[in-house]
Amino acid sequence: MKLPEFETAQIELIPSEPELYIPSIREVYGDFTNEQDDRFYNAAYFVIQACVNKIPVVDEEHPYHDRGHTIDVVQAFSEIGIAALRDEKITSREFMLGLIACSAHDLDYEKTDKTTPEKNEKRSTSLLFAVMEQHEVFEASDYDTVEKCIDATVFEGMDPETGEILQRSSDYILAQLVTDADVCNLAMVWSQAIAQFESYFLEDRGVSVLNRVSKAYLEFLEMEVRTLRAHSFKTSYAELYWNTVERGLEVNARAVERIVQEIRQRISSD
Repeated sequence: MKLPEFETAQIELIPSEPELYIPSIREVYGDFTNEQDDRFYNAAYFVIQACVNKIPVVDEEHPYHDRGHTIDVVQAFSEIGIAALRDEKITSREFMLGLIACSAHDLDYEKTDKTTPEKNEKRSTSLLFAVMEQHEVFEASDYDTVEKCIDATVFEGMDPETGEILQRSSDYILAQLVTDADVCNLAMVWSQAIAQFESYFLEDRGVSVLNRVSKAYLEFLEMEVRTLRAHSFKTSYAELYWNTVERGLEVNARAVERIVQEIRQRISSD
């Protein structure tokens, strides 16, 4: 997974496009596949590619919800979804539908729409259905499945005291896997981007820049520490794969605390 890069002159994220990897048909279905499996896999593969390609590589209005984020979510689901598939918690068909849901969950993202939080997900689902309808292999239950998964990614706010991310609840494991994939950045890419941000401010820009951004930036980081410590993934697969010695919620929380301390020391020593 490629990391975001920083344009030093403008102090803003310039995301590079990660490579989209979709598990092969044999990774999903095993060594023996039939014509029906082949047709469904190929159609799903096409839908995933089509949805990803519809999302801007760089979205100036919504810089986080760009193609890079969608690819990260697809890749994250591949990692934990394959594990669930091997444990027979989901079927091969559900695995491919989960990938489809991940590829389409932000197809029509509108960050400024605060009044109807489900509206973005419903618009994205409608756009996805239009792509799926180009293929006869998808059944009525498939449409229901991806709709449930995308609906589970609805962001319902954040607890102002604990920083906990409030997400839709679902008892459907496939939807839970998709939801965990959507916030995979808490355990992985996000922390590495923050590390680049830290290096940029502390080493390249100096105290004068820090003084201009310190209050808002520190408030943001302190909230992120609370968010990381308050969050719990919905599936044991995400907990197992993304909370390790090298990466994970607590690892990132400690890293962000260190950043806050270093910035405060730089400002106080000026």
